[in-house]
Amino acid sequence: MRYRRILLLNPYYPYTRFGAFRPPAGLGYIAEALRRQNIEYDVLDMALGYRRSALMKRVKEFSPDLIAITMMTYMYKNTYSILAGIKDKFPDVKIAAGGPHIATSGEDVLKECEAIDFGIVCEGENAIVELCKNKEINTIKGLLYKEGASIAYNGDRPFTENLDSIPFPTYEEFELNKYMLKEIDLVTSRGCPYGCIYCTVRLASGTNVRMRSASYVADEIEYWHRRGYRNLEIADDNFSFDKDRVHRICEEISKRRLSGLNLRCGNGLRADKVDYDLFKHMKEVGFCHVAFGVESGSATVLKAMKKGESLEILKKAIKTACELDFDVTLFFIIGLPGETESTLQETFRLASKYPVMEAKFFNPIPYPKTELFQWTKSSNLFLIAPEKYLNDFNSFVFKPVYETAEFSADQRKKALKASDWVRKGILRKSIKKKLRKYGPLAYIFAFLYTIPFIERLFREDIKFRRFVDFVTFAREGI
Repeated sequence: MRYRRILLLNPYYPYTRFGAFRPPAGLGYIAEALRRQNIEYDVLDMALGYRRSALMKRVKEFSPDLIAITMMTYMYKNTYSILAGIKDKFPDVKIAAGGPHIATSGEDVLKECEAIDFGIVCEGENAIVELCKNKEINTIKGLLYKEGASIAYNGDRPFTENLDSIPFPTYEEFELNKYMLKEIDLVTSRGCPYGCIYCTVRLASGTNVRMRSASYVADEIEYWHRRGYRNLEIADDNFSFDKDRVHRICEEISKRRLSGLNLRCGNGLRADKVDYDLFKHMKEVGFCHVAFGVESGSATVLKAMKKGESLEILKKAIKTACELDFDVTLFFIIGLPGETESTLQETFRLASKYPVMEAKFFNPIPYPKTELFQWTKSSNLFLIAPEKYLNDFNSFVFKPVYETAEFSADQRKKALKASDWVRKGILRKSIKKKLRKYGPLAYIFAFLYTIPFIERLFREDIKFRRFVDFVTFAREGI
């Protein structure tokens, strides 16, 4: 064995516990791959509130010979700083980085951060095992490593076609009781064939949609059902790409009598890959929440972003889900190419048209290697340099990072603030509807819930969140 003790690290703790709702699935898959090969490992998820001092203490106590981290492009300099601190204090410990930032930025990451010894590009379950098991470094596909003063790459590792061959996470060493929700992410497919100009999914997981079998998905659901979990989140980018497979998953759930499930598709479904019969079947077996990445209420903007869906298809899917009494979330992006004051109002009208649970509006963030990034850069439209906005928490709220002649920086700021009022109005309305049996108390709670301080507590305070979930959802049988 080259490496016998592995510390798996999620380095994202920066400002709040926002994001620590569920254990990170990507790290869970790596942990399961190591566990199945009897390789000793420990886990530290800094999103649970752990500071650098706790990290250093864990490294000292566990004494790993390899630290493997999952790395996003968001706040990447903060991660570099954390890794530099580890290397400074424990120079003999090797560090391997994987995740979206490595998939999109490759060898640049190892050049920018001297503390990183290895980069694992795209899917890492097999690569990490081969690295630990002393396979020749220069034969491990998908591996970046330092060779003297240069960076070597062994070439792309083919994406795993049979996803049933990858064991699902059991989170054996994770602190499951510390996450905000007693809920688990399920990843039942990988890859995306669509060309949305802002998205990095194709870069990290390929353009070919690969799917786990319905039976194996049901095995995972049944596993967590036996462990007392009823709330499960489908984290796929293309869960309903094959509608027949979803029907088969529903049939497996029924056949196995997995009752009491609350299954959510919170990452979004393609509107052109759902229909009434599918939603009805999903509802029957415990699916209760679906989301749609609508992005805009304007056909012009939808075409410019290359989403490949029409407004008519989106509206039909939203209407059908609402009629079948799903909790529905709509995602929108304010300020994509083609956006104007007029298209913005179209978006607000669409967001408010249906009795959805919530609508979320996002500031467009151009990520490296995406078409949106290349367009913004070549058109010289950046208001903030990528190095800065990718490492600035506030850039994701009301601070535009680029502008166009049709939609200026000032218009964008006003639009993002206006979207928050629309969001709150929709949320208050849905809460009043959900709690209508409580009479006037429903109005009071709906108002209180959208106060910034209360919203922050809901995101960050585990006791408060569980109390609110009990009051608003458990008694509703959701």
